[in-house]
Amino acid sequence: MPTRCFFSTYTEYITRSYYSIPAGLNYVFGKPNSAHTFEVGAGVTYLTHHVALYYYENNKKTGHAIGFLTFMYRKIPVNGGFSFRIGYTPIIGTGGDLMFSGAIGFGFAF
Repeated sequence: MPTRCFFSTYTEYITRSYYSIPAGLNYVFGKPNSAHTFEVGAGVTYLTHHVALYYYENNKKTGHAIGFLTFMYRKIPVNGGFSFRIGYTPIIGTGGDLMFSGAIGFGFAF
């Protein structure tokens, strides 16, 4: 049986270099001397070129800035040791596009 290709669109990829300048503020909620905390933050990243979060043919929403939010649970031992972070970090485009994303991190606290 012959193999047929049902996806036959041509896509041209363009590589561009640009710089980004992020700025954000975070606040950590928690009791003093507790390993369990909650981090909330917001910020913006300025880009030197226009970008779109989602690229599709009718998307005209491009801009020089991308916003971001941070909602993270953090477990960092007070006396040092293995640390852990997990959370939700949505990205907001200039045109109002919303990209859902998450984050996870492991490390060692001294």
